[in-house]
Amino acid sequence: MGSNAYLDVSLIHPHPANVREDLGDLTELVDSISSHGVLQPLVVRPHPRVSEAFELLAGHRRYAAARFAGCDRVPVTVRHGVDDGQVLELMLVENCQRRELGSMEKAEAMGALVNRGYSASDITRKTGIASSTVSYHLALLELDEASRAKVRTGELTASDAVAAVRRTRRAARKKAGSSADFTWEPDYLASTHPLARRARKLCDAREHTMRRRIGKTACGQCWESTIRADERVVVGVIADELTNDLERTRAAAVGAV
Repeated sequence: MGSNAYLDVSLIHPHPANVREDLGDLTELVDSISSHGVLQPLVVRPHPRVSEAFELLAGHRRYAAARFAGCDRVPVTVRHGVDDGQVLELMLVENCQRRELGSMEKAEAMGALVNRGYSASDITRKTGIASSTVSYHLALLELDEASRAKVRTGELTASDAVAAVRRTRRAARKKAGSSADFTWEPDYLASTHPLARRARKLCDAREHTMRRRIGKTACGQCWESTIRADERVVVGVIADELTNDLERTRAAAVGAV
């Protein structure tokens, strides 16, 4: 639980393990805070090492912009009894929900939780981030430092990097003769499938950009939705035909009488 208050900016210390490495351009945020103040409270906890001070958990951009804007006091929500693992959860959730973290930053924040003993399912349960998204970002941690740097700068897209990691995994399994190197989907779920165009359109509309596309067409959920919708149409047609046949049979029986 947390309590709301106003604190002097001088009492707030940024967290040294802030998952957001780059605060980005603060110009617009500074202008907004200069005009309207900080509208969304920062999240802090009593500082574990500095008496009568507080450690910033969420809102590092707002904190920096408030300092630039010359604010003396800012609104905060004080969280009590928060351990270091929960601190990482809070920072990850707050930044991911606000879409402020880069892919590599999210990956390394999740990696920090893994290093504290969290499993991928633990991260999903604690943060509410989809398991597919967690797996996607954790795959980036298999990159070497040079490749990670390229993802940070945008020279290499996260999706291309993850695809490269997965190719490397498959190659390693094949070299080791692992039985895990199998085909995930039947060949008929591909671009040649009669429903492929519908499945792809549905997947694009749902913006399932982080899901593996079966047959390079659509994710499993969208394939299933498309196939079930088509089945309902077919069942409806068959039902109509059966109804018409029954009515014709009844009419013929009445005519015979």
